[in-house]
Amino acid sequence: MFKRYVAFFTAVFFFITIFPIAITQRVQAYQNNAYFNNVKVGLVSMLSTGLTLTLNGDYTLNGQVYPSGSVINLGINGTSITLNGTLQSQITLNPNNSSNLLMITSGAVSNKYMGSFLIQLSGSKLLPINMIDIENYLKGVVGYEMSDGWPLESLKAQAVAARNYAISRVGYAAAKGYDFDDTAAYQVYKGLNANLENVINAVDQTRGQVLLYNNTLVETLYSAWHGGISENSENVWGNTVPYLRSVQDTYENLTWPNGNIIVTNSQIKTLLTTKGYLASTDTFLSLDLNSITKFASGRIANIKIIYKDIAGTTKTKLVINDNTRTFLSLPSNLYTVTYDVVNSAYTFSGKGNGHGLGMSQIGAKNRATAGHSYDQILKFYYQNSYLQNLILKANVSTLTQNKNFLYEDNVISFDTTATAGNGYGYLFKYVVKNGVNVVFTRDYSSTSTLDYVPSNPGSYTVSAFVKDKYSISDYDDTKDSSFTVYGTPVLNSFTLSSAITTVGEGVSTNVDVDSGSGSFLYKYEVSKDGNILATRDFLADKQFNYIPSQIGNYTITAYVKDSISINPYDFKQAQSFTAFNGLKITSITKDNQNVFVGDAVNLTSQVSGGSGKGIIYQYVVTKGGTVLLTQDFGTLNTLAFTPTQSGNYNVSVKVKDSLSGQAYDDINNLSFIVLENAKINTVQTNKSKYLTGQNVNLNVTASSGSGSQLYKYVVSKDGVTLSTVDYSNNVSLQYLLNNSGTYIITIYVKDTLSTKSYDDMKTVNIPVYTQPTMNYISTQSSILVGNPVKYSITEINGTGNAQYRFVVMKDSSLVLDSGY
Repeated sequence: MFKRYVAFFTAVFFFITIFPIAITQRVQAYQNNAYFNNVKVGLVSMLSTGLTLTLNGDYTLNGQVYPSGSVINLGINGTSITLNGTLQSQITLNPNNSSNLLMITSGAVSNKYMGSFLIQLSGSKLLPINMIDIENYLKGVVGYEMSDGWPLESLKAQAVAARNYAISRVGYAAAKGYDFDDTAAYQVYKGLNANLENVINAVDQTRGQVLLYNNTLVETLYSAWHGGISENSENVWGNTVPYLRSVQDTYENLTWPNGNIIVTNSQIKTLLTTKGYLASTDTFLSLDLNSITKFASGRIANIKIIYKDIAGTTKTKLVINDNTRTFLSLPSNLYTVTYDVVNSAYTFSGKGNGHGLGMSQIGAKNRATAGHSYDQILKFYYQNSYLQNLILKANVSTLTQNKNFLYEDNVISFDTTATAGNGYGYLFKYVVKNGVNVVFTRDYSSTSTLDYVPSNPGSYTVSAFVKDKYSISDYDDTKDSSFTVYGTPVLNSFTLSSAITTVGEGVSTNVDVDSGSGSFLYKYEVSKDGNILATRDFLADKQFNYIPSQIGNYTITAYVKDSISINPYDFKQAQSFTAFNGLKITSITKDNQNVFVGDAVNLTSQVSGGSGKGIIYQYVVTKGGTVLLTQDFGTLNTLAFTPTQSGNYNVSVKVKDSLSGQAYDDINNLSFIVLENAKINTVQTNKSKYLTGQNVNLNVTASSGSGSQLYKYVVSKDGVTLSTVDYSNNVSLQYLLNNSGTYIITIYVKDTLSTKSYDDMKTVNIPVYTQPTMNYISTQSSILVGNPVKYSITEINGTGNAQYRFVVMKDSSLVLDSGY
């Protein structure tokens, strides 16, 4: 909170440079054009390799509109930004409405922001830059310098101080592509938190206000609290600033945040070495408490450090001004110090928290609680300063009108000119009264003119209000003027014989007028595309007929005036009609050349002629005289249809112009044939069971709409595809079965004209067994002649349906062959 002294010397030098001029001549009101431009805030605190953007309201991103609720993920790929997977050099994001909010999530941090954005690479991270007006920027600053629960007047004082600071820092970080960042190096900024209502009110109620001294922007330094007294600027940094004067503050007298601070000699040695007061080879001896001097405020003006250098020579180093706070990282330099010889430690006891310049935030809070206004608070802490609003008031220069008398329903025009203000534009408001009653209000806009049509007789007053574009006042200046309205003839109706017609057919008028003198004159103008094609001047004959010679939109304007009127006309009214060529269907097309049952068919109709104001289409699909589908009149010129049966189909299309009074304007038909999908009729294999090493021979028969099919075969086992034979006209497959188990052969068929991946599919299971082996048992190894020999054979593996053959040999001679 008390870091607001960055670039202080630049500001002080600027002040000293202009001060002699300021005291010798009268200066004009302070102006700073930077206030009226959006500031560019580098959201350094949101630097990350990945950002998530959540849109509350529609935004335009790199020229494309993203709707409210969109979530956009940004990352980095080399030297490019990834936008939901696509590469971009940078991201521009603009709200389609100024009240929209963008939530940026960086890691675990999410903040909501108003304004526009530029997101670019900064080193190896993404840097969002927020372009936002200063007032909305401040709503994301003040709540992080003071609590929203503090009194409103203290928040308003902080808002003015923060506004001064922001304006003075515009362009400080221009080399980095923005004005300043969102950290404590400038002012902490976290976007808009709508829950901080007091903060938002404080910013709104001080809109445009800055604190000045002698027509110069005040360097609005502040710290957490001063300990009961602020400090003179020269006692902090050596420069005298007239408004940064030491003042006794009876509204706060707080001690250090955590009480007394005890620092040992060894700790002091480490601090002084780290901060560069001593070299690492120096030996700290003591602080010379007898050398301490103080400013009138009680703050330490100087203190000596006693130490020995590397050669053992005793030396001293003088610490002065605000360094008597920072050299040991103390909360302030408003302290007393004692030394404990036994423990070799110094005890610091003090008040305040910060440099002591300018406003005490705790003091501001307490003063507001006591009833002080923000103006009083600021003037106390910044001596002889004063508030000025950068938003200057505008003046009404002239209010003119084109007539003083008119009939009711006639137009009277007003024009207002303005001067002064900030020069960025004016807003104008008009209020019209009939007697004491307000009958018309046009709220503020940039349009300085008003065309008003009074609807009743009477004595009128018009009030023109003007304010500067940036003003939050109800108005800056106003001026009145008056006029009188008399009763006029009444137009009961003005109609045409038809609102639509075709080229070469006439349209006639019908006018009914009442009131006035009862004697009226009528004038007619026919226009097309802004060009007047025909005019009939004022006549007592109210009838008029016009025949259009080309297509288009026509307007017939009737002018009526009382025969005793001195006006060019008392009132006018216009009616429009359309002339067009008849609507014709030029073609009906379908997207599929060959249509099979179950295929989606998209039909499209093309037309010519018509009024151009809209065409509606009706589709009726029939088969064999039976209506299968009706799509009633609508704006779509397409029909999506999926036939479920083969055969001959007919589509009837009717079209009608939206301005036509006919049932339909044209009709046309399209016929097409729907073919059956290919079907697998039979799948035959040469066996029902197989042994390993055998071939399976498979034959397929199929039928289809066109009579020509393609076949595909996929062989798999245990979920693994072993072989694929892609589509061909081959109706058979031979495959060698190498292993036992169940093979699955999947057959796909499709018509040669079909666009599907397949029309039909069947699977065949092929059981495969291991080649059989046998085990035999002989009852005895030797026998007597004439005794029987018995053998028992057991089959191992195979299908379980083996046949047996026994062959007996003796001395190479066949004795017995039983056959299978």
